Amino acid sequence: MYYGHQTPGLDAPPTEGWAVVRPDIGESIGTNPPPAVRLEFDTVKGARAFARPPREEPPPLPSVPAATPLVLVAKDSSARLVFEHAARLRAHEEAPLTLLSHPGCAVVPTKSVPDGPYCVGSGMWLVIPIGVGAVTANQTEDAAVKAGQKDDAALKAVLDADGFVTRTHDARVFDIAWWKLEEGNTVSLINDMYCDTKTRTKGAGRSFVFNDDGTISPAQAPHLALGTITNALRTS
Repeated sequence: MYYGHQTPGLDAPPTEGWAVVRPDIGESIGTNPPPAVRLEFDTVKGARAFARPPREEPPPLPSVPAATPLVLVAKDSSARLVFEHAARLRAHEEAPLTLLSHPGCAVVPTKSVPDGPYCVGSGMWLVIPIGVGAVTANQTEDAAVKAGQKDDAALKAVLDADGFVTRTHDARVFDIAWWKLEEGNTVSLINDMYCDTKTRTKGAGRSFVFNDDGTISPAQAPHLALGTITNALRTS
């Protein structure tokens, strides 16, 4: 592994962080966030520095911090979510994730600004927790709402033909924590801060299907569905 001070042409590691990428495998083999500068590894010539700015963040949206976390539940559980705009979601069209099973509620972000970045594997991940709460953002981190502007906080998303549930505002996708398909595991919005292709990595934790009963299940775990921790939603 080549560090900044060992790299030809570099006297010291970049002060804003570094990462090493092997182009022959296309993966990072080391990182020290925040990764404002990356090093590309060449098996013959060593590493070279190149600038790779993070993806630009869109303006933050309203959030509902008091919402109950979005989790996986048994598909026959009373805590499962039944979505209002079934026809649009089934047709891979954008729709607000409002609920028939929990009237007046929707899937909502619990933070307006993402957590992270977190270095996991070869990615630098930004995470927005999501939950189920009231569709009026009466508790939010968004400055406009704090100033008195009441916006609908319902998350607007597309369940596309590849199985990704994607928030159209920022192209973040639903991600099951650590890709563990088990009851009670949380679901969040996630993206790699540099690479949209990495964000849209197919697999157990990011592939979903829309069911005939209006629920959404992990594609590899049809016995589970998106749901809430309890039916007693914290919306105040």
